[in-house]
Amino acid sequence: MNERDKSAELRQLGHDVRNALNGVAVNLEVARSRAERGADVTQLAPFIETAVQQLDAATRLHKRYADLVADVAEAAGSRHSARSAGSAPADSNPHS
Repeated sequence: MNERDKSAELRQLGHDVRNALNGVAVNLEVARSRAERGADVTQLAPFIETAVQQLDAATRLHKRYADLVADVAEAAGSRHSARSAGSAPADSNPHS
């Protein structure tokens, strides 16, 4: 995957993680609100289950995000090392 594709993938993953976390927040807020009004567990369970599923999705997406960031960082480090190895330090004298 080239740098442009990795960048696009990172942006998409960031967006998807935010969406999943928003789903967690919305469903937990609905459950909290309904619990305050006296809803029983059977009425809350679907919202809590959806929040759990969204949290699982966010966790999987974040792992993919972190793996891709590590890959990009490793590639950047390799490029930096290759550039550094290709140039001699300014104060070195090969004839000393």
